[in-house]
Amino acid sequence: MGRNSFTGQIPLGLSLCQHLQVLSLTDNQLEGPVPAFLALLPDLAIIYIGQNNLVGTIPPALGNITNLKELDISYCKLKGLIPPELGLLRRINVFDLHDNQLTGHIPTFFWQLV
Repeated sequence: MGRNSFTGQIPLGLSLCQHLQVLSLTDNQLEGPVPAFLALLPDLAIIYIGQNNLVGTIPPALGNITNLKELDISYCKLKGLIPPELGLLRRINVFDLHDNQLTGHIPTFFWQLV
């Protein structure tokens, strides 16, 4: 569903998609926070929600998505620190947070992700 003109927030109804493996909403006009309910989707392996107007902080709950291999929340308006809980993402291959307004230090867990 990427590269459309979807507006509003990422819909809560996605939390009912218990077998969803790929969520691609890149390059829309979505706004609001990155929803923590994504952590409730046990089969989710890929999240592409970059190039939207997402604001707020990165939810620490995303670190609970044990099957997550790719996370792209680039080109948004996120602020704050990268949560240390994301260090639990042991299967992650793509971790893209560029072009946000994140602050603080790069967490040491990055050097252990392989």
